[in-house]
Amino acid sequence: MPRFPEDDTRWGGPPMKYGQRLAWDRLREAGGDRFEMFDLHNPQGTPVYVHAKVCIVDDQWMTIGSDNLNLRSWTHDSELTCAVVDPDDELPRGLRTSLWAEHLGLADDDPRLADLDDPLSLWRERVDAPGSRIGLHRPPRLSRRTTLWARPTYRRLHDPDGRPRGLRGTSDF
Repeated sequence: MPRFPEDDTRWGGPPMKYGQRLAWDRLREAGGDRFEMFDLHNPQGTPVYVHAKVCIVDDQWMTIGSDNLNLRSWTHDSELTCAVVDPDDELPRGLRTSLWAEHLGLADDDPRLADLDDPLSLWRERVDAPGSRIGLHRPPRLSRRTTLWARPTYRRLHDPDGRPRGLRGTSDF
């Protein structure tokens, strides 16, 4: 997750922070203590914005692409994502361990990269550790006053629902 919104101005930042917090709250509700959000920085501590999205499940299924987890991405933008099923675990596992090693500041052959019993423990342990490039990300809660204008701005401009009117507000596509 980007540490700061791309347009972190007085008028652009709050709607984007609202959207991050909305996603954080929903994912926390669904995953409980199995959910955490992290942001990336370079070795000097400068935040890094990564546009590509990767999802790897059980080292056998993965997606990689540019689509975001929002309505705008799914109904307006020209996004592309590729899904891969690899029962031999080679591509998904190799990509996961390579990314984890880079982000967590570990050697590619570190045995902790293979342990999927409790991966969040490793990630939480590596927050701000030497060589690590991750930080714990907790989007701020906006004040009630700011939320009053940031919510509709986010919904109308930043994450509009581009489906036909009859489908808007539903779970159908």
